[in-house]
Amino acid sequence: ALVIRLALDRGRSMRPARIGVGAAAFLGFALPGAAVGIGLIAAYNRSGLPGLVYGSAAMVVLAYVARGFWIPWAGLGAGLRGQGPGPVAAARPAGPPRWRVALRVQVPALRAEIAAFLALAFLFCMGELGSVLLVHPPGVDVLSWRIFDLVHYAYDATVAALGLMVMAACLAVVALGGWLSGWGDRLSTG
Repeated sequence: ALVIRLALDRGRSMRPARIGVGAAAFLGFALPGAAVGIGLIAAYNRSGLPGLVYGSAAMVVLAYVARGFWIPWAGLGAGLRGQGPGPVAAARPAGPPRWRVALRVQVPALRAEIAAFLALAFLFCMGELGSVLLVHPPGVDVLSWRIFDLVHYAYDATVAALGLMVMAACLAVVALGGWLSGWGDRLSTG
């Protein structure tokens, strides 16, 4: 999301593409998971190259991207707008290419936003079940699907242990995102 956002935040000529990608990302986030799953099935259940994607674990990855891409897209867009043109304008006279300015000036300034919004996207995708139920191929299980399946057929202790594993993974991602974004430094300095 960051690479696409940085590439499309260049001038007025990219505005229609930025709006189109943002609208598509928002639709993937706002539509119910079942609708996104049906859309992915309609797009990839064909012969040829899409058919190769349809029968693989890539469909699960596409479902996660379709459902969770808008979170870092919107957050990083707000972070880029909050930076203003100053740092980029200061680095331009030195003559580096745009990608180097983005990598050395904008990305370090967005460290907190990158960590926070990737952690949020991960948490959202951990609980995504609606689209995964429809697109996961045989033999490919994701944790949310496994827990959903075991709720009806397994012992309560097994389901509880898996639920605790999910909670521990989510807390670890939140802690890592907080550490990477420097929340602890901000809390300790007041």
